[in-house]
Amino acid sequence: MKLNKKSQDVGRSVILLMIVMLAVVIVMMIIFWEGKGEMINWIDKIFG
Repeated sequence: MKLNKKSQDVGRSVILLMIVMLAVVIVMMIIFWEGKGEMINWIDKIFG
């Protein structure tokens, strides 16, 4: 019974971690998409 409870806790924490990471990726994509023109100009200044 203890092993089952532990595996449930691990599964729950893994699912929570995946949801948080997915949310972070979505937020980063939105920020990148909104500031795409500025980001490209900034990259051109660095490498150009």
